[in-house]
Amino acid sequence: MSGHLITVSTKREVTSYKISGRSSSNVDVATFVPFSAEVESVANTTSTSSAHDSALYNPINIDFARDIEPGPGLQALTVDRKLMISCGYWDNSFKVLSVDGKQLLQSVNQHRGTVTCLAVGLDGTTLVTGSRDTTLMVWTLSGNTDRGNKAPPVLVPPRLTLFGHDDEVSAVAVNCELDVVVSGGNDGSVLPHVHDQRAYVHQQ
Repeated sequence: MSGHLITVSTKREVTSYKISGRSSSNVDVATFVPFSAEVESVANTTSTSSAHDSALYNPINIDFARDIEPGPGLQALTVDRKLMISCGYWDNSFKVLSVDGKQLLQSVNQHRGTVTCLAVGLDGTTLVTGSRDTTLMVWTLSGNTDRGNKAPPVLVPPRLTLFGHDDEVSAVAVNCELDVVVSGGNDGSVLPHVHDQRAYVHQQ
């Protein structure tokens, strides 16, 4: 058994680990470790670097917006684990980073405020972003991971824009099977949206 684990530190250091399973036969159960983790690559996405991390790759080189706290809602991996999409930057963009190649593939600026949250659908082609401009945008992922490809990883413009919030969108989730996006706002509102209606169904 093998796989990959991607971690993002509060310093925006992206680390890729190769996970390998181990057989449990003929071993001491008390000291048995079921898997091993080997660092494959490290990417430093901060705008400054010290002597300690000067050898790390720096693909994004831009600061977070004011008052943005690093957290799990600011980044997501695509279903195939080849791309990491991150947000929270002062230029109102979200960034698409190649996990394997450690390259910045795309920077998308369509929101009028800081992008505060995002979610990737399990269908592998849907991305939803929420912003301080109170809107959500639904995007199509092309599946391309080659920087030289004519079609970017995220197709622009967005597939549609969803409205309904009166305050900053702070959280979002998407269920592609049900064609539903659920978003939360800083004012405590929770809005379920249906794609084809382009509006929230009922405010909680």
